[in-house]
Amino acid sequence: EYAFRSSLIHLRREGVKKNSHLLLALFQSTSRRLLRALDVEVALLGRTDLLSRKSPYLIIGNHSSYLDMVILGAEYPCLFVSSLERRDDGAIGRIAQLAGTIFVDRQDRKRLRGDINSIASHLAAGIPLCLYPEGTTSNGRKILPFKSSLLHAIEARDVDILPVCLRYTHADGKALAADDFDAIAWYGEMEFFPHFRRLIKFSSIRAELRILDPIRTHGELGRKEIANAAREVIEKAFQAS
Repeated sequence: EYAFRSSLIHLRREGVKKNSHLLLALFQSTSRRLLRALDVEVALLGRTDLLSRKSPYLIIGNHSSYLDMVILGAEYPCLFVSSLERRDDGAIGRIAQLAGTIFVDRQDRKRLRGDINSIASHLAAGIPLCLYPEGTTSNGRKILPFKSSLLHAIEARDVDILPVCLRYTHADGKALAADDFDAIAWYGEMEFFPHFRRLIKFSSIRAELRILDPIRTHGELGRKEIANAAREVIEKAFQAS
């Protein structure tokens, strides 16, 4: 059903802004149903009042699993920015395409300029975006260094950034053991379907999504300053939880 309805939205000629908001509404409703089906409980912490704000944020967060996007999409629908190689990554890639993901090629400098312009145009149109500066997924037990190349899109722009910290804490009612992390975090050379089969063996999963104080760039922060500021507060929240 999701694939069919999303495909119909992509076929519409209503413009990027209207189509994007239709995709966001569809992704949010689908994400909420999926979380219920998987019995994923999400504890919202911190500045939860900010999730109801109408003007869009650029979300910056840590990233360890495909489940991250479902959790965030259920609470604050946004279009995701992902690496180009994910586009052709089987079922995950197809779902990402249907969800309106902006794919970027960090390896091709010429293409990267166009990708950065695409990010900037979406933000200018008032469409909330989510960017994971780690550039890949972690093992869920640490936060990787943040890459700043895609933040070129908001240099010299007055943008509200909303940092978020996501941690998986329990499975089947118990604190996560070492093996449990690898059944939730999807990283390295893990294949999707074998991993997903492990994940759905849990009868329940608990995650904490902490909303942190916004970072207002005022058009004065460079991309590395933005990356460092966001990582600092996300790392602090991750370690404190």
